Amino acid sequence: MEKIIVGFSKPSKNIKFPIVSWAIRLIERTPYSHVYIRWYSDSLERDIVYQASGTMVNFVGMNVFSEHAEPVHEFEIECSKETIKKTKQFAIDKAGYPYGVKQIVGILFVKIASLFGKKIKNPFADGGRTYVCSELVAEILKEKFGIKIEEDLDAAGPKYVCSAMTEASKTIPSIKKLF
Repeated sequence: MEKIIVGFSKPSKNIKFPIVSWAIRLIERTPYSHVYIRWYSDSLERDIVYQASGTMVNFVGMNVFSEHAEPVHEFEIECSKETIKKTKQFAIDKAGYPYGVKQIVGILFVKIASLFGKKIKNPFADGGRTYVCSELVAEILKEKFGIKIEEDLDAAGPKYVCSAMTEASKTIPSIKKLF
């Protein structure tokens, strides 16, 4: 069996004033603002982090990731080699896609509307032409791992993805919460 990690992080103390992260943590009421996936590469002898951050969907090594982020929660998923292969193929196919700056604003609108009891769609949804971290990871979890994701991917925030993983870890033996 292979393993993949789904993680939730906040900026490291090296980052001066991470305004976007601060806003996400405030609105979502969570200690984390970012979602990522990582796996260990035997051939490279390195942990590879896959994420939507900065200006695009990208890969970084764990050493670079750790300079900018501090993991808050992680879940381990045991899966077949075929599932890992399909996940990595998806990751390579989506690497370089632009970061969804407008989509983040749209998620904010969705959250504000929900405070007033209204359910709206993300007005800046683009159906996967751009990605934010939570959308990217939620799509992988839903399509490659069969995790129950009912939220519109264009509106799913980090808190929703973490909740979905927490629920899945209660009923799917191959998923366990690490911390």
